[in-house]
Amino acid sequence: MKLLSLLILLVSFTANAADGEQYFGDWKVGSWKTEGGVVAYANTTNESQSTLGMLCLSSVGECFPYIVNGLTCQTDGVYPALVSIDDGLTAVDMECVHIEDRHLFALPETHLEYMVASNSYGVAFGTSGGKFKAAYFSLSGSAKAIIAANQIMEAAQSKSKNNTPSNSKFQDTYL
Repeated sequence: MKLLSLLILLVSFTANAADGEQYFGDWKVGSWKTEGGVVAYANTTNESQSTLGMLCLSSVGECFPYIVNGLTCQTDGVYPALVSIDDGLTAVDMECVHIEDRHLFALPETHLEYMVASNSYGVAFGTSGGKFKAAYFSLSGSAKAIIAANQIMEAAQSKSKNNTPSNSKFQDTYL
């Protein structure tokens, strides 16, 4: 599972000080170094302290969207939710991931498109007792933030490739 390999790398990180953050509208972008490379992020936090964002891992060259909203979940559990964007509603199944003491819901990769192309993003989770917990997010600046986080990841990958010794320097020699 692609998501599982991404998250194993995140869980095992030894974070250094985060690089300087940039702001685009309601979104911020930053990164931190890990043993395996660089983790870049773009996210926004609403007034209720729920966070919607994207994490990119240079070690595998992939990004995934996520939400943290204070709800707890079982590791590897799949949780249905209803997502509202400018053009309507869509049902989604989110995978639960624990990173340290946080419960993170990983969204399908297609939700990155919603974050780039829409103005707002809302998600409703079913909770116990037949109730819902809803979180609403501004997407002002999300497109620029997501592009910036991708550029951080790509730059880290490029730097990593340039620092890798080339095998062409080491050849057999016949005497």
